[in-house]
Amino acid sequence: MPTLRAHLQAVLTVALASAALAASAGPPPPADLNFTIRNHSSFTVVGLYTSGCDVTHWQPLTLSARAFPDGMLHPGQNVVYAFAPGCVNVRLISAEGHLFDYGVQITPYDVYEWAVTDDMISGSDYDDGYGEYDDSYAEYGDGGGDGYGYIEVANKNGYDAVKDVFFRHCGTEWDSDYLVDGELIHLEQSQAFEIPVGCWDAAIRLTSGEVVNWTNLNVQPDGTVRLRVPPSH
Repeated sequence: MPTLRAHLQAVLTVALASAALAASAGPPPPADLNFTIRNHSSFTVVGLYTSGCDVTHWQPLTLSARAFPDGMLHPGQNVVYAFAPGCVNVRLISAEGHLFDYGVQITPYDVYEWAVTDDMISGSDYDDGYGEYDDSYAEYGDGGGDGYGYIEVANKNGYDAVKDVFFRHCGTEWDSDYLVDGELIHLEQSQAFEIPVGCWDAAIRLTSGEVVNWTNLNVQPDGTVRLRVPPSH
């Protein structure tokens, strides 16, 4: 027959486990990667855009310059984005000018994949003026300025490495991870990222899972915005 002490220990163990489960069920961090685009086609994707289902204006989805140096999603490549919950439309444009839209309802804690195929693209609309979507980049991002600046991330956390770095035009959807898979910014290291000028938000995720955010960063031509990752709480 279990002793009173053993019974109390069992109750405490269950209570702690329940508290940990409740804590893990909190809202996801803003930089959760939850939408993967896999280019299983033979087409090169030169433009990716997103909008809410009730919004007619398209925002560009940026490909990380480090992972995608030419700014294109080639056959066999994948890219992951972080979308907030809600109804989302995603548009892709191929190098040949094919245009295809994909709609999805994003719910918290779920992950989604979109496999792009030849049949999907070759059977889509053809848009001779697809360059107009590229031109809309300035409308949604750079605040009217020209050129590029830098956002530098310095890891002063003291404990954990930085495993993910995200940027977005202020108030829009998060871009793909600017760090290549497996790349880390270790303690006391820093890394600068080339970013179009304008208003930007930033989010980093540590190896511990903690997410740190900055908002309304003003990137100036040839200037550098320096972010210091603080010690963990």
